[in-house]
Amino acid sequence: MNSRIGIVMATMLEAKPLIESLHLALKTMKPFHIYENERVVLAISGIGKVNAALATAYVIGEYDFKALYNLGAAGGLKSGIKKGAIFHISDVIDYDRPLLRGGTRKTAASTCEGFDLAVLATTDRPAISLERRLDIGREADLVDMEGSGFVQACKIFGAEPFLWKIVSDALEDNSTVDIVENIKYLIKELCIFFEEKILR
Repeated sequence: MNSRIGIVMATMLEAKPLIESLHLALKTMKPFHIYENERVVLAISGIGKVNAALATAYVIGEYDFKALYNLGAAGGLKSGIKKGAIFHISDVIDYDRPLLRGGTRKTAASTCEGFDLAVLATTDRPAISLERRLDIGREADLVDMEGSGFVQACKIFGAEPFLWKIVSDALEDNSTVDIVENIKYLIKELCIFFEEKILR
């Protein structure tokens, strides 16, 4: 079993503050960008649940991790969930893969005590409109595009999945909000949180 900590993040935009703060060096660019030091291995999967699942499976196979961490941005689906809030994910819903008999496909993630918990829905396309967010928000608190792929791959390959998400845009925001700009100035807070609350 690998004694290092394994992290999967979707984009360089999200990962850059952590790479710089932890002084992670680029090890390989294919099939995924992998950064590491003596304590941490970080894979950048690319956007989407398929990419997240593939990168997660790759990292587990290459490094024999028994637990993995997924960090990133998510949209808020409930009134009162504020931009910049950080949540630990308790359950993940694969919103695009309903159960054959109806209902949503929900999978439990691994959790630690002492954090604010939320249910995360994962979709293949961004949930921008208020109508779509309200629809997804009937069963989830947050929405992203990678979480369910990460959790599913962890479960299949025997690694515990831990997820933390920072809210990049709230339900009250309108469709013209620049989510990328929000992530740019918010994501460092998630990286600091992870270093202080998890790594230490």
